[in-house]
Amino acid sequence: LTNLERQLFSFYRTADIPGYLVPSVYFEWLSAQELSQMKAVLEHNRFDIVSLYFLTNLISEAYLSEGGTLEHPEDLHSLSRFYERRRENTRIEKVYNRVKQFDNGFSPAAALHFARSFKRAQNIQESVKIWETLVTEKSSESFWACIELAQYYEHQLKDFENALEYAEAASQCGRISDKLLLALNKRVSRLTKKLNSIGEN
Repeated sequence: LTNLERQLFSFYRTADIPGYLVPSVYFEWLSAQELSQMKAVLEHNRFDIVSLYFLTNLISEAYLSEGGTLEHPEDLHSLSRFYERRRENTRIEKVYNRVKQFDNGFSPAAALHFARSFKRAQNIQESVKIWETLVTEKSSESFWACIELAQYYEHQLKDFENALEYAEAASQCGRISDKLLLALNKRVSRLTKKLNSIGEN
């Protein structure tokens, strides 16, 4: 909490009793009626309560303004994850548009998060745009972007050739667990059979 006070409010406590000492002061009061440090404990608690009030207000403003009070992409990403838990899809899109205004505002993890949020909101075209930017990253997020695109081309567009291309690209995205590799190989095998069947017809 003291770190938040300094970073968010430029408030520095002076002569404040450390929080880890508060229990010992309390037990001294219980066992020996020792009150010499109790005033410091009450002052420490007063700081905590006042700071939590201002912190709660700051969080409320960020939520209600849809990130308008936030200046860092990481904070906006965190806010969008909160909106996602509440299924507030319109607000997620507004936060996404704000993050796009930053140079290099999207980490691969944040981009994948937004793509999944758009997918849940039935905005699949926006998801596809994001996945396509991720496939070149060669990261764990790239793997999942390839899988999502393979599913999209196979099940929605019935474009088995592109689906197979993305499924095979997923295998080039770094280390993959045995379980994921098994599922990926099954996908590749299924898509290959579908393409061969079309070729025979």
